[in-house]
Amino acid sequence: GLHLVEGYGATETSGAVTCNPVGQARAGTVGKPLEGVDIRLAEDGEILVRGACIAGSYADARPIRGEQGWFPTGDVGHLDERGYLVLTGRKVDLIKTGGGHRLIPYPIEARLEEHPAIGTAVLFGEARPFVVALLFLREGVQDSEEVRRQIADQVSKVSGDAAPHARIRRHAVLADRMDVQSGLMTASLKVRRSFVQARYAALLEDLYKNGPA
Repeated sequence: GLHLVEGYGATETSGAVTCNPVGQARAGTVGKPLEGVDIRLAEDGEILVRGACIAGSYADARPIRGEQGWFPTGDVGHLDERGYLVLTGRKVDLIKTGGGHRLIPYPIEARLEEHPAIGTAVLFGEARPFVVALLFLREGVQDSEEVRRQIADQVSKVSGDAAPHARIRRHAVLADRMDVQSGLMTASLKVRRSFVQARYAALLEDLYKNGPA
């Protein structure tokens, strides 16, 4: 009997800065800015927040507010046509390719993971000439030529809908564990990208050595 709506905020914002209105919630968004809160997007898509709710400084006296009182959240997103905020990822995970294009990996990874054989997809391409993907099989899926063919078809399908700089030129299928115990995920089940990159550095170099498909 409770109305559940999504909102968004951070410790530094003293709670929520956006929330979906009851009866007017939009799925896939975290709602509109609350009264007294301003939101704008930086050039790279980072969400900036301003308002009386923003704390003054951290415990070490570092100021929280940036230029003109805007707090840089570290999150990336966009406002839809009705002014609802959509979160798309963390700024730290943005990929800037060798060609200078910026790429948010989450939406592409999510589309890859729609295939029943793919448990986790992780994109790479920072300062590289093209984007590659490591695709971890879903638990219980047996590695086989047929499964790999289906996964290749999924990669082609997702890449075909993407901008040229975001297309996956090479990929590798892995039957390794992708979970907290393996050290490749956090306790909240987020991919530890730097750990994945370090563990599979040789494989990633091979993908780039072969050139784009």
